[in-house]
Amino acid sequence: MKKVILILIASSIFIMFACRKYEYNKNLKKIYGTYTVTNYTVDGIDSLSLFKDSLSTNFDFYFNETDEMTILKIEGYTTLLKKILVKHGWGLLADNKTLNFHGLYNSIIGTGPFGGKKESTWTIIDLSKNNLIMQTTYNGKQYNIELRK
Repeated sequence: MKKVILILIASSIFIMFACRKYEYNKNLKKIYGTYTVTNYTVDGIDSLSLFKDSLSTNFDFYFNETDEMTILKIEGYTTLLKKILVKHGWGLLADNKTLNFHGLYNSIIGTGPFGGKKESTWTIIDLSKNNLIMQTTYNGKQYNIELRK
């Protein structure tokens, strides 16, 4: 009887961790792709036009096989027609709800938590087929960003 109970407990633990790993991989794959920033607020104030003046609204989440790391590339033109390229490394934490970003090189290009060697931790509010909505607090301000595939 004890062996049966131990087998049931071990099986339950294995299934729990296997499901968690499956959910992690599923969410990771959902994040990969090319997005456009559709909404950007700072402390609840619409700041999308300021964002567009500083950075491109083209976000690309991908895995770089050469460096074996996940990359967020923000590339394109600002509304002021300035060519932009900003790269952040990123990782999805085991809770499947948190993304960590870290700037890959020091530059003066950026705004808020994006650009340079800035580091930020974002909470995923919505991760659906075509949307990625995130929120963070950076330098005492709350940032919300909505991305659409």
